[in-house]
Amino acid sequence: SIEAFVKSILKDAPVNPSLFTCSASFTTPKKAPPGGCWMNFQYTVKESRINPEDGKSYTYDAFKKLYQDSIDGTPNNVALKWQKCRDSIQALEKSLADQDGPRISIARWFMDKVRSKYPPVDVPWSSQPKTLVACDGIQGKLGDGKLSVQWKRL
Repeated sequence: SIEAFVKSILKDAPVNPSLFTCSASFTTPKKAPPGGCWMNFQYTVKESRINPEDGKSYTYDAFKKLYQDSIDGTPNNVALKWQKCRDSIQALEKSLADQDGPRISIARWFMDKVRSKYPPVDVPWSSQPKTLVACDGIQGKLGDGKLSVQWKRL
């Protein structure tokens, strides 16, 4: 299946898999082109920050709850402490990037890994090289029954 193929690539991601989700869809974010399907990547740590004391991601409400009973747990002190915490998605995307490179999304990391494993090839029906992959259980209509994997930000 397509999701099994995607998970086989994502298993090597240098971040905890609980920090993002992915799902295949023919209708989200919009109707897929004929013969196509979308892979949707989402972060599970939206609107969260990393507490430097335990390295975990918290929403503001969960962070407030964590510190409300501490000596410095006044609303103002909690808000100041929260502002000093690093954004969870920024930290996640930085850990996906190469050494000192710029942040990259999990979707971009996925496509980079697919392209490194399956380098794009010239095909007669397109002026652009295509990344072709075999996907168990699905007979593609391209060379050797393969599917084309493409990057699109919508």
